[in-house]
Amino acid sequence: MTSIRTPLATLTLLAAALMLASCTTQQNDGLAAAATAPLADLNLVNAPIPPALRTAQGAPYARPASLACEALLADIRALDEVLGAELTGAERYTRQVNAAIAAGTVRRSFLKGVAVAQQCRAA
Repeated sequence: MTSIRTPLATLTLLAAALMLASCTTQQNDGLAAAATAPLADLNLVNAPIPPALRTAQGAPYARPASLACEALLADIRALDEVLGAELTGAERYTRQVNAAIAAGTVRRSFLKGVAVAQQCRAA
């Protein structure tokens, strides 16, 4: 059991050290991001999802709380802050390609599941 605890404790200490190091100065932001990237890849360090995106994810077509222009524009600005500006034609195409790749990945996983259920050999 100690062989499992040692790597976990080491990763925990490493994550804590990297998080503390990232708090020093803005000049070190790039270094901190580079240092924590492997931890994010392993799902050990995650950025919180902004509230505006959580709301949109839960009910993207929900009626706005207020139909007043000021409220609608404030909601749009909140989403602009986390999503960035509207996409140009090239960016839109890149996003479509990324969506197609994501759909292909999901489809492949689904088909692999069906193949396993059918007891296919190469799944």
